[in-house]
Formats: sequence, C-alpha cells, structure tokens
Amino acid sequence: MGLLALNIAIIYGLTLVPSQSQSDLDKYKKLFPYFPIMLAILLTLLTLSTFW
Repeated sequence: MGLLALNIAIIYGLTLVPSQSQSDLDKYKKLFPYFPIMLAILLTLLTLSTFW
C-alpha cells in the first residue's frame, strides 16, 4: 500500500510540473479524471510482478 501511495505521489508530481505538454495533460485529466491513479495502480502491479 505504501508503494501505491509512492507511485501516486510521483505521478501527481510529474503531472503538476509545468511543461510543454501541460495542455495534453489537461486533456487527459478532462477525459480521465482518475488517469494518474490508474497509472499508479498499473505501475504498482508491474513493480510487484517484477519483485515476485
């Protein structure tokens, strides 16, 4: 659970960083409000599967 929280924090940190693709990120956030959380869950599952 801590790993999931860490991944969410990292992804939210990446999405909050102002960049040239900020408009693309805004489009994704409008389309998928839970996009960062889904991405974090996917990353967590991938990380766990590599460790197991």
